[in-house]
This record gives sequence, structure tokens and C-alpha cells, in this order.
Amino acid sequence: MPHDPFYTSTPWRKVRQAVLRRDRYICRHCGVKCLGHKKNLPNPHVDHVINRKKRPDLALNPGNLVTLCPPCHSKKTQTYDVVRKGNPIGLDGFPIVADPE
Repeated sequence: MPHDPFYTSTPWRKVRQAVLRRDRYICRHCGVKCLGHKKNLPNPHVDHVINRKKRPDLALNPGNLVTLCPPCHSKKTQTYDVVRKGNPIGLDGFPIVADPE
């Protein structure tokens, strides 16, 4: 996957730091502290609540950004990918697959 220059831009780095401070480096989904490997804790991810491709106007809006730990960010991304491909997600968080007949 090619590198997205958005994530190395100065505006992104500034808003990312502001969101991490706002959220006190705590995953907004599971509550784990994300201070990075130097502290033997997960590295924090800053996630777009509404996907940047869907709403580019919200890309730098702190109200559309949350701190997530790597596992929660990965789970959210996987869920988004499944839904984007047209597969509904059940209450258990797994894709709903039609019964084979």
C-alpha cells in the first residue's frame, strides 16, 4: 500500500497531538492507556470516525477524530472494510453470512 502524504503533513501532526492530549492517550473504545513502546504500552492511533475518503472536509476536524489502541483500530478498520464490501455485520461484530443451501 503506498504511503499517504497526508499523515506526514504538519497540519495532521498538529491535530493528531491535540487529539491525543484531549483523550489523555486513552483508547476511546476499550480504555487502555496508549503511551507507546518506550513505556511498554501500545502506540496510540488517531482514527477518523467518519472515513476521510467519505468526508475529506472533516479530515482535520478534532470532533471527527478519536484515540484508539492498535487492536481497536484494527478491528474498526476490518469492520469498515467488510461493510464497505457490502457484507452486513452482526451484533457479535462478525460478518453475517447467508446460510449455504
